[in-house]
Amino acid sequence: RMWSGRWAQLFKDDNQVIGSVRALEVTYGDNGWHPHYHAVLFMDADQANVDERLVELWIALHRRWCDSVEAVAGRRPSARNGVDVALVHDPEHVGDYVTDAGGWSIGAELTSGPVKITKSTTSVTPFALLGAAAVWGEVDARDLWLEYEAATAGRHAVQASPGLYGYYEITEATDQDAAAPEAEHVVASVEVEMMEWVALVELHAVDRYVMAVERAVADGYPPPEARAVLLEVLGERRLAR
Repeated sequence: RMWSGRWAQLFKDDNQVIGSVRALEVTYGDNGWHPHYHAVLFMDADQANVDERLVELWIALHRRWCDSVEAVAGRRPSARNGVDVALVHDPEHVGDYVTDAGGWSIGAELTSGPVKITKSTTSVTPFALLGAAAVWGEVDARDLWLEYEAATAGRHAVQASPGLYGYYEITEATDQDAAAPEAEHVVASVEVEMMEWVALVELHAVDRYVMAVERAVADGYPPPEARAVLLEVLGERRLAR
């Protein structure tokens, strides 16, 4: 609702908005589900002019968001929450903002590990809930994952406005192409027992194990066992105490 209608078109025209890319992030916390967008607006405007108008942009977007929420939910949200606006000039930061929305990334999902669902549970990702269901057998986490899965089926996590890729002469990959494995040389293939993997996650040592495997193979040695890395980490922690 926020980005439709006459207001949205006038906003885009007034601010020379070429297009946008938005990423949907969903987390779960004390107040239940928290779906929200991380959106990047591409503006064909002088940087200094945009810097000067940052507050005006925030006010316009926040007011429009509040109007949209009130129209749908019947209540106007607090001015403290809802919309945050920041200027980004570095292309790499733009990519990080979209693909690591709110600190999310594929790597973070792999190393975040399962969670215990309690009344004091902080904000967690859906895949952390899936981990809790798979590893700990948590029924509440399983039910929440199924709810998330049903609600997001068929939706895009990252989506660009029509014509944006063409404007920048970018070839958009299909979901199948993006998911296809790249032709890369496999350094090593290792097997890790489930409980050893859980221990690596809990000790935040997954990256360390992966690096140890890569170093060993590069030096011509067989990959180390996960247990060996775990013992090293535990030994270091005992010495630190």
